[in-house]
Amino acid sequence: MTLKRLTINHFRNLTHVSLNFCPNFNLFYGDNGSGKTSLFEAIYYLSTSRSFRNHINQRVIAFDQPAFTLFAECDDSTTLGIQKSLTEPAVIKLSGEKPDSVSQLARVLPMVLLNYDSFDVFMGGSQKRRHLLDWLLFHVEPQFFAYWSRYQKALKQRNKALKMRLSEDQVTAWDDELVAMAENIDHFRQKYWDGFVSEITRLASAFLPGLSIVVTYKSGAKAGCDFKNSLAMSLAEDYQRGFTYYGAHRADLLFKTENGLVKDVFSRGQQKALLLAVSLAQFAMYSAEARSQNRPLVLVDDIAAELDQAVLRRMLSCLRAINAQVFISVIEQGDVELELLGKMPAVFHVERGEVKSV
Repeated sequence: MTLKRLTINHFRNLTHVSLNFCPNFNLFYGDNGSGKTSLFEAIYYLSTSRSFRNHINQRVIAFDQPAFTLFAECDDSTTLGIQKSLTEPAVIKLSGEKPDSVSQLARVLPMVLLNYDSFDVFMGGSQKRRHLLDWLLFHVEPQFFAYWSRYQKALKQRNKALKMRLSEDQVTAWDDELVAMAENIDHFRQKYWDGFVSEITRLASAFLPGLSIVVTYKSGAKAGCDFKNSLAMSLAEDYQRGFTYYGAHRADLLFKTENGLVKDVFSRGQQKALLLAVSLAQFAMYSAEARSQNRPLVLVDDIAAELDQAVLRRMLSCLRAINAQVFISVIEQGDVELELLGKMPAVFHVERGEVKSV
């Protein structure tokens, strides 16, 4: 399934936009500030019901307007609609009905965003690296999200008890649920780990020839302990910290070379190339494992200028091979060779909040 049509009203500087998309590659070009990122933000919002630029929904509503609306139609006639006003909660509809949860939107439009902020994945905290694997699990294992939601609820309650310095019995009352869900989450992570690493290694060799990459998984438990013992042994320290230190929420993916961690020894350009390899490994695993027929949707926002042409060509070739629907933004149309986008890509010019098919 692919995104076929999109209508946008009063979303940032996009007043009235109506577009028909290509099922494969869609190229948007225009100056910085013209509205390209706002357009990608609107597409992202349809899948996640939130912005990737900030978490304050009112800011995406166009100035002096009471609300924005987004409406999309997929090629199997599935529809998605979101309306958000300044004063009321968002109204979300999936084929005319209120979805059971926002996660249903993400299952209809499995989406990954690649933009400038994506490239700090190796330099920053573990959350972004953990998400590389968990995105895949969300889409290929129906129970994963339920386990993760239960884990988060138990973690929140345990942390609240720690912060309030309640009794040990009141804190550890959450341990059984926390441990059970952590073990379920870890089981899924371990189940797909070897395949995921194999794809990363294969693709990294194409993007970074001559360099050996080793990726290891840390469960988030204390070294040499299971989740249950990790919680028990760190209880006193958790009281001091006011939160639960060990657990599935601390899992990490470590990217290493023979000379040390990628964050310490790779150049910025090498880190970009490796992230593309990891992201493409996500899509390849999704295509192989997902029970859904929904194709992955990839937003590549203004990063072409940061990649050398060889890396860019490899990325586009891999995206064609995994049958993704791709949206790419650039400043100049010539920043991407159209022949690299396969047969009959859709091309759009974005200028001052207006988007026109070329």
